[in-house]
Amino acid sequence: MRGTGTTDFYAENFMPKDTLTVMQAQYILDAIVPDNTTRIQITDENRNQPISYALWVELYMRALNELAEEYTLAEAFSMEEVSLVVLATSAQNSRLPQWSIATDRGLYFFEGMNMEQYVDVGVRALVKGTHVVALISENDTPTLHNVYVEAIDADSVKIFVGGVWRVYRNEIGAAAADISSTIADVSINNGAVTGISSSGEENLGVIANAASGYVEISGFGRFEMHPQFGVYAIESGIARWMSVDDLRHSAEVLFVVRDDIARAVVLQ
Repeated sequence: MRGTGTTDFYAENFMPKDTLTVMQAQYILDAIVPDNTTRIQITDENRNQPISYALWVELYMRALNELAEEYTLAEAFSMEEVSLVVLATSAQNSRLPQWSIATDRGLYFFEGMNMEQYVDVGVRALVKGTHVVALISENDTPTLHNVYVEAIDADSVKIFVGGVWRVYRNEIGAAAADISSTIADVSINNGAVTGISSSGEENLGVIANAASGYVEISGFGRFEMHPQFGVYAIESGIARWMSVDDLRHSAEVLFVVRDDIARAVVLQ
């Protein structure tokens, strides 16, 4: 196998439950990338030391882009970078499928990562479909965009997004009560709401057409969708998280628009 000198290295060093070392990382890069130009500075001191996750992801992303050549990661590997806010994990919530996380964009799956530490944290992730391949960066003070706000009182703010209910401490006091809209952007930090603002103007309308990237409302026109466009159905206190594919022609909705961008719709 190119770059290894012998396949014996893999037979002798395949230890999936052990920490990846600097030397092993270089062998993997050489194995998956023809004519690999990415070199790790390996010394006698660091060759058997664990490679940091951040460095491994950086090298892995570099390798993928080298393999993709003139194509994007989406075109070459059906992978893309997305921003997610982790809301719950399967280790915390038995209703979630095993090895999954609930996020502001819905359900995602993962393997071999400690995701509990990222609950209520924003992450930039490399994903393939609904599978998290790698975590690129994190943000401890994320904003949840276009969430359904059910209740606000002096102590708490209850929201629904991504298919899960969450109750956060209210750290902005009376200012939160000024939000009269159903859909809002909510900033969080360490289990508390630190900022909240209306997602936009709310109106009642009828769906004329909807597809990935846009929604058309009869009598109002066609609107580009926000990257975190939300689709909700709320009936008798029961909330459902839905997709654009669930929007039916002629369905009556409460829709939210700001700066000519559709932020969310709530099926009536």
